Amino acid sequence: MLTLRPTPAPAARRCVAGLLGLAAALATACASGAPAWFSSGDAWVLPLVGPLEQGVLITPVTIGGRGPYLFLIDPDAPATSIDASVAAELGLYVARGRRALDERDTSHPTQAVEIPALTVGNLTVRNQAVLVHRDRTFATDGRDVRGVLGRNVIADSLIFGFDRDAGIAFLATREAFTPPAGAHRVRYRDQQVRRSQVDDRFLPVVHRRVTRVAINDGAATLHLDLGAVPSQLAPARWQPLHLAPVPFRATVIDEAGTTRAVDKAGIANRVEVGGATAMGLSMIPYDDRRFHPDDVDGALGLDFFLPYRVWADWHERVLYLAPRTDEARLVAERIARWGAPGLGACAKPACATASLEAGDGDGDGDGSDGAAAPDRGAPAGPGAAPVLVVERTAAAAPLAYELLLEAIDGDDRPLGLPRLVATFAPGTRTVRQRLAPTFAGARIRVLDMDPFVRPCPRGEGGCVFGLAPAR
Repeated sequence: MLTLRPTPAPAARRCVAGLLGLAAALATACASGAPAWFSSGDAWVLPLVGPLEQGVLITPVTIGGRGPYLFLIDPDAPATSIDASVAAELGLYVARGRRALDERDTSHPTQAVEIPALTVGNLTVRNQAVLVHRDRTFATDGRDVRGVLGRNVIADSLIFGFDRDAGIAFLATREAFTPPAGAHRVRYRDQQVRRSQVDDRFLPVVHRRVTRVAINDGAATLHLDLGAVPSQLAPARWQPLHLAPVPFRATVIDEAGTTRAVDKAGIANRVEVGGATAMGLSMIPYDDRRFHPDDVDGALGLDFFLPYRVWADWHERVLYLAPRTDEARLVAERIARWGAPGLGACAKPACATASLEAGDGDGDGDGSDGAAAPDRGAPAGPGAAPVLVVERTAAAAPLAYELLLEAIDGDDRPLGLPRLVATFAPGTRTVRQRLAPTFAGARIRVLDMDPFVRPCPRGEGGCVFGLAPAR
């Protein structure tokens, strides 16, 4: 695993926008307004893991110098939480907490520990009580997620935002924030749970940030959900709002760790709020029984916000949405968020190249340098099943990381084929994998690098797997 050195903290009165190239995001100001348990500063940068994979927001966290562990970012989670095994590994004393409600309106006992210091990016949070959940409750997309950053870190007094193209999330004081010019503004109100069995010793009363959203030729009251991917709508609203049902399988996990299975979704032709729009948005059934059906109809998930950079001003109850930039243009800046030693000096992103070759060998990609190599002089022709060859330099070989790859045409335009992930174990310089014939004739470019390597199916030195097609 790479040694993580996230982008250094800005000096006092220094603009985070200058550091990260996020135009109009943050303005120069003195530090003030941060929670008392935060380290000094007025803005903090959190590197994101897999920001271009269209999933939840994930960031690495160290606790008492141990880790890094992968944590979800969920502004709805009433408190930060960790796996029980992490608490045991760190030797933390587990105390009994008070009961909490899940989306079924069922209360559960909780456990809590006190963490002396938690570090994420260039932010350190000290002396916080956090909840303990079952191991791997929030694991997702093959990643070993071990905790959730909740509202004692994603604090209501701060600005929270994320930019998938830059590969970062950030927190800032309100004094250090200037609303981005020309951004869509989505105003909301707070809706509290209709009744609460929650004792607020560790958990505040459950609430949702809701707003009216246009769906096809009607409207619904939806929660702005930045902690989960799928948008949701109560099934009773599907027919009045003309949603077309389709088969759709998923498992939904609420902030209490309770799961429910989903076997269908409704397709909304057009969804709009504050001038921001999504076409053909899938909406799974909403079933949060803590709220009265007249108060909340569903949720807008991260799938709605995919085309946008997002800033949330919790104090003013407004989200700012600005269109994303060109992913390919920010490759070097995105990879640089890890501060990986040596990788910035290479001419190619992450010191690696990817190409397609004619598949005249078995090409099944065992991830080792000794894998059967196709003829390097023969490009993959139309209709053939090409072999992907990903190579990295000797200087990068000691590192473990994975690369996000995209198929493009001769004019550097995405072909809309599934994106690929190539993983490298320390010492591996080449991985090979036969691809579907639809990749024939394509070029392959590197879009991103992450130091948190997902396991290969057969425990190999490296492998290639596909993601869902790009939106």
